[in-house]
Amino acid sequence: TKTLESGGEQRISVFKSPKVERTRKRKLDAMSSTGTQWLQFVLEKRNIETMDSLVRLVSFCRAQPSALSIAGIKDKRGITTQFFTACAASISPKKLLSLNTTSMPIRVGNLKYVKQPLSNAQLLGNRF
Repeated sequence: TKTLESGGEQRISVFKSPKVERTRKRKLDAMSSTGTQWLQFVLEKRNIETMDSLVRLVSFCRAQPSALSIAGIKDKRGITTQFFTACAASISPKKLLSLNTTSMPIRVGNLKYVKQPLSNAQLLGNRF
């Protein structure tokens, strides 16, 4: 905005700023098409929610939450496992595996490189 004076009157003039393209930190399609590798792993969690395990994992690896992908969530109670994918440029296998030596109620294993991150479209449901 800008205040203009003319003839003893004040007027407020409003200008529209140029359109700024807002982009996510991570565009899955762009990253996948540029050959970005993803590290798929199985996460085992004990009596904590999926989102809590994700926060702990991100904090431990010192990565952005956008570096991880999951397909759905699991129950809080019990011991559950599910697949995660991590951007290989952000989180190293060595760092992920070092999580297993901590006292956190989460463990990782079965690491392998994949071309695409997980998405909810790949969710097939739970097995009991």
